Amino acid sequence: FGFTLNGAVRFKAKRPDLYLPAEVTSLLSDERLARISGVQAPLLFRLPLVRPMMLLFGCCTPATKEGMFGLFRQRSDFGILPGGMEEVALFEFGRERVYLKRRKGFIKYALQHGYLLLLAY
Repeated sequence: FGFTLNGAVRFKAKRPDLYLPAEVTSLLSDERLARISGVQAPLLFRLPLVRPMMLLFGCCTPATKEGMFGLFRQRSDFGILPGGMEEVALFEFGRERVYLKRRKGFIKYALQHGYLLLLAY
């Protein structure tokens, strides 16, 4: 699942059926839905007002090696938008462009930990 910060906070709400398609909520147990997380830019965790809010909601983790390994240990499903601002800058109408050149480590770690990667956008 791909999340924005707002989407991750909404997803952690008590009723994920309000924010997810029925196809997803019907396939996953309540326990698994509760463990889903988002991965955000580490910079956001340095901002004075944003960091406490994200930690309070428990909606996401920093996109760092340590953060990713924490999710792997918990066997959490998570969404990540790896392209960030670089992907926005590469936008070209009518072309599919993904920025992964310097951010492919998460793919290696996910596969090593037995995760299935699902491209969604």
